[in-house]
Amino acid sequence: MNNTDEIQRRINQKIDSATVAYMNDSKWRKLFDALRNYAGNINGMQLKFVHDERILPTFGVPGPYEEHEVGLGDEMPAPYAPFREIEFLLIPKKCQHPNTDQNRALPDLQNDLFPLKKHLDKIAKFPIQFCEDGSIKILGYSWSS
Repeated sequence: MNNTDEIQRRINQKIDSATVAYMNDSKWRKLFDALRNYAGNINGMQLKFVHDERILPTFGVPGPYEEHEVGLGDEMPAPYAPFREIEFLLIPKKCQHPNTDQNRALPDLQNDLFPLKKHLDKIAKFPIQFCEDGSIKILGYSWSS
């Protein structure tokens, strides 16, 4: 077994141990389509994958995707990652401007979360949680503690 096979085996084992799997490929595609078609502000999102402890920022909505696609395209933060490996998608209330750097601090960007949730509720029943900091988390999986 090579390293890639072992990594995939561990990812599959983690996914198989989930208490609940909320999303599948078609639900992720529907979600990303709904986010792309939203008329309000979505200035930044973060993706958490089951095999990575980091929560990775993305400054645009992934996609668009064709009906048969089963993962992200050649796009950051995780080129060609399968949808099934997304643990959750986080849309923060505010996020750092993508052009901010140590020499030029730009104001944080705001996301319109309550209108966004209403928009998503019209499309489908997504597993949405509001976090204490006001951000929205869309769950792919949950595990018992």
